[in-house]
Parts: sequence; C-alpha cells; structure tokens
Amino acid sequence: MKNEKQLLIFNRAWDLYKHLGLPDDCVDPSLDFSILNLGKYPVEIPYTSPFYRANFYSFVFVKSCQGTCSSDDKRFKLLPGTIYFNNPGISKDFH
Repeated sequence: MKNEKQLLIFNRAWDLYKHLGLPDDCVDPSLDFSILNLGKYPVEIPYTSPFYRANFYSFVFVKSCQGTCSSDDKRFKLLPGTIYFNNPGISKDFH
C-alpha cells in the first residue's frame, strides 16, 4: 500500500505562516500581497515543510539554501539563485 502524506490546505499565506509557528506580526492577515524574508526566522536544519496546498500565489527567491521542492507530482532542485513560482491550488513540500 502506498504511504500517503496528509495534505494540509492553506487559503492565505498568513494561515501557512501561523501553522509554521512564525510570529503573528510577520504578515498582515488583512493584506492580499506581502513580501517576507523567511531567512530572518530560525528553522531547524535540515528543514522539511508540511505537505500542503496553497490557495494563493507563491513567488520564492532562494538566496542561500539548497534542497528540493515538489510541485504537484514533480520534484525540483533548489539552489541559491533559484526562482520558484506557483499558481493557487498546487500541492507542494520543501526539503
């Protein structure tokens, strides 16, 4: 039997960041657009994100880390200088 990960669903970036334990004031929940430097928040390395569907646009610039991310059923390498964009409704995770 295939081992399926639980899919979490986030309708706003603020909901995702709250789930990840980021400070309440990192993003204004009333805004439809925000820019957030995730590098200023401590994370445990190696980092593994939850498996989730974001019902919002994502634009990520990878500055100084490396790993992989999934976008629906495709897996991509993340290296410094990578630009990552997703439309709403994409299931993803980061490693």
